[in-house]
Amino acid sequence: MSVYKKVSEKTNKVSWFTSFYYIDWQGKRRQKKKEGFSTRKEALEYERDFLQNHTTTPNILFKNLCSAYVEYKKSHVKAYTLINIERATRRLCLYFGDMNISDITPAHVSRWQQQQLKEHKRSTVSIYHSQLSALFNYAMRFNGLMSNPAKIAGNVKVEKDHTKIKFWTLEQFNIFQQGLKERHSYLLPFFTLLFWSGIREGEALALTVGDFDFNNNTVDINKTFHKIKGGELVNAPKTPRSKRVIPIPDKVMAMIKEHISHIAYADNDTRIFEAAPSVGNIQGIFRRESARLKLPHIVVHDLRHSHASLLISQGVQPMVIRDRLGHESISITLDTYSHLYPQEEKKMSQLLDKLANKKPGKKRNKNVIKNLSEHEKQPSNA
Repeated sequence: MSVYKKVSEKTNKVSWFTSFYYIDWQGKRRQKKKEGFSTRKEALEYERDFLQNHTTTPNILFKNLCSAYVEYKKSHVKAYTLINIERATRRLCLYFGDMNISDITPAHVSRWQQQQLKEHKRSTVSIYHSQLSALFNYAMRFNGLMSNPAKIAGNVKVEKDHTKIKFWTLEQFNIFQQGLKERHSYLLPFFTLLFWSGIREGEALALTVGDFDFNNNTVDINKTFHKIKGGELVNAPKTPRSKRVIPIPDKVMAMIKEHISHIAYADNDTRIFEAAPSVGNIQGIFRRESARLKLPHIVVHDLRHSHASLLISQGVQPMVIRDRLGHESISITLDTYSHLYPQEEKKMSQLLDKLANKKPGKKRNKNVIKNLSEHEKQPSNA
C-alpha cells in the first residue's frame, strides 16, 4: 500500500500521505512523496493522477493528458497561444475528459465532430479538431500511444471563399473619415493608420512612440497587442515575416505626430493608442458609425483588406503586398487577393491574342530560307 496515515505528535491531528515509485520519461525509477491530505481518498486520487501524467504507457485519462500537454506547452509557446490552447483543451475535455486515451477511436472523433457541427461553425470545429490532433501527437511522443485517431478520422473541410472578402474603396473610407470627425475624432488616427498601412489591429494597438521614424516616414512593426482575461498582453508578432518596417504616407505620419503631441508624459515606450477603448468597443464604434453613414458593412480587420485592394488597383505587385502586410508566404497573398487581379488576366489574354495573330514579316522569311539553304549545302558529318 502506498497511502499512509500520519498523526501529529503535537496536535494529535490525523493526515494522510502517499509515497510511491514511478518510471519517468527517461526510463529511470524515481520515488515520489506527498503529504498533507485530509483523507485517504484525496491521497489516492493524487497518486493516480500523478502516475497517469508521468507514465510512458497510454493508459491515462484524456483530461490528465490535457493537463500534461498544457504544462509542456508553457515553455514552448507564447502566452496568448497558451490561452487559446487552454480554452481548446477545456472544450475537448467536456466530451473526452473521462475516457482513456487508448480507448478513443476514429469513430469517437467522428461522432464528436458531428455533435460540434450542430452547435458551432465548421471553421471553429476545424480549429478544435487541430488541437485534438496535436494532443494525440503529444501522447504518441511521450505516452506510447500507437496512432492518432483524430488524424485517421480527418478534419472537417472548410471551404474558404476569398471572393467574399469585404473592403472599402478610398472614396468610402473618406466618407467614414469625415463622419468620424464629428463624434469620435480621437479614434481618427487609429482607423486612418489601419487603412493606409494595412497593419493588423493588434499591431496598431501595440505601437509605441519609438516605433515611428518621422524623418523617414516609416513605422517599425515589432510586436502585437492582445486583450486577455484579467489584463493586457504585448507579444512579438505571430510570424517572423510579421516583423517589418513599412513606409507611411506623409499626411498620415503628420496625423500620428499630432496625436502623440497630445499624450501627456509620452516617451519612446509609451503606447500611442493606450487610451483607446477596448477592442470590443472599437469594433462597436466602427460598426455603428459605418451604419450611420450608410456605408457597406465591414469589420475593422477589413481595413487591412481595403488597403490591399487599394494597392492592387494601383498595379502594385503581389510580392510587394506580401512584404507590406507581413504575410508568411506569397501563396497567402495570392490565395487571399488573386480575385482582385482581373485586369492582369485581361492583359495576359490580350497579349496572347496579339502574339497568336501576328504574321511573320517577309524579310524574316527570306532569312530563314537563306539559312536553311546554307545548312543543306554543308557536308554531312555522318
